[in-house]
Amino acid sequence: METVVELSGHLKAAAAALTKISNDLRWMNSGPLAGLAEISLPALQPGSSIMPGKVNPVICESVLMACAQVIGNDASIAICANLSNFELNTALPLMAYNILQSITLLGNGAKLLADKAVAGFTVNAERISDFLNRNPILITVLATNRL
Repeated sequence: METVVELSGHLKAAAAALTKISNDLRWMNSGPLAGLAEISLPALQPGSSIMPGKVNPVICESVLMACAQVIGNDASIAICANLSNFELNTALPLMAYNILQSITLLGNGAKLLADKAVAGFTVNAERISDFLNRNPILITVLATNRL
């Protein structure tokens, strides 16, 4: 059972990384007026009727749900591994189901994120440049060095 638990832990770590990437893409895509709007994700689904111009980050959101399931599967696999009595584990079918589901979800989610979100987004260079030009850190160049 330990090998399955270890594999599940690695899948959970990959799910955590994909969660971070998906959330970053959602934030960078947020806008068009009040959000960051640093990138534009491909428009795969119509936006909101009350927020014209909004692009729903549906790929990122679906990957987030898949990652949540993988993390939940990891918890279930850890519990199942503890249900062993000597060499008998009556929860082995659930462990097998969850590990296979996690592999499938992460594989499909990573490919979908790469093909439908990352490969198709565009960078809003003007917006990023504006953010950089208004960054308060620029004042440090003008500050005198008082040591």
